[in-house]
Parts: sequence; structure tokens; C-alpha cells
Amino acid sequence: MQELAGMKVYSLKDVCKLLKIGPKKGLELFNNNEFPAQRVGRSWWIEADAFKRM
Repeated sequence: MQELAGMKVYSLKDVCKLLKIGPKKGLELFNNNEFPAQRVGRSWWIEADAFKRM
């Protein structure tokens, strides 16, 4: 978990570790419109609170 603009966020790598999935499956998840992730530059992020609600 990291802090970005005052918010606690998980990166794609963090989520893959937490869910014990590979990076390809993680990208599928992050590209899903129902998954509340945001792309910032070349990186994907999800707020920790939003991830916990999923």
C-alpha cells in the first residue's frame, strides 16, 4: 500500500499479491468497468477503501 495525493492506494502489483493472481489476470480485473481502478500515466491504482468494499 502506498499513499498518493493523501489517499491510501494499492497498485496493480499489490492487488495481484493480495488476491494471489498473476499480472495478466490482474490487468483483466483492472480493465473491467465495474472495478473502481484508475489509470495514472502508465500505472494502475485503486483506493484501499474501494478495494476493501469489493
